[in-house]
Amino acid sequence: MALNLPDTLLTGGVAMSTSVSAVPAAGVSSAASSTGPAFNVANAGMLFGALTQAYGAFSTAQTQKLNAQFQADIAEINARQAERSAQQELRRGRQHASTQRLRTAQLKSAQRTALAANGIDLGSASAVEILSGTDLMGEIDAQTITDNALNNAWGYRTQGANFQVQADISRASAPDPMAAASTSLITSAGRVARNWHAQRQVR
Repeated sequence: MALNLPDTLLTGGVAMSTSVSAVPAAGVSSAASSTGPAFNVANAGMLFGALTQAYGAFSTAQTQKLNAQFQADIAEINARQAERSAQQELRRGRQHASTQRLRTAQLKSAQRTALAANGIDLGSASAVEILSGTDLMGEIDAQTITDNALNNAWGYRTQGANFQVQADISRASAPDPMAAASTSLITSAGRVARNWHAQRQVR
């Protein structure tokens, strides 16, 4: 009895020691196995964030592009309206000049009648001077009307040219949504790659 008791206690002591030493080993293995998934989840999160940022960049650029196209369309409409106004001004000028020349002709006819009624020879110097003066003044008035119309038309066409420049600038400044998304992805990919490399160094 005295000899078997220490053997039993010794055997139990060894078993307990073995059991205790196995616990830290299991803990280390568990920690090592949990490290890899943690890094993978982090990388997946960064990748999802990169895709989200790329979509946001695409959406923002798309909105800006649509706004720029809208502004360009409005500017081109204004440019066409300015050209129509210029054409209308030129037609109005031609009509008014023609009306003025008609009035001059009517005035000249009335002057001839008056000169003849007063017994003045229409071929005389005084009659010719009166009639020539009427022609000159009438033509000056008609030309003034034409010049005013040309100036007004030039003003409208200048406005139209400015509107067209605005349209061209708006279209040229419109961002490319795909380029914006690509730039965002490239930038985010660099961050993901650096993070992945850092994780491999830790391992």
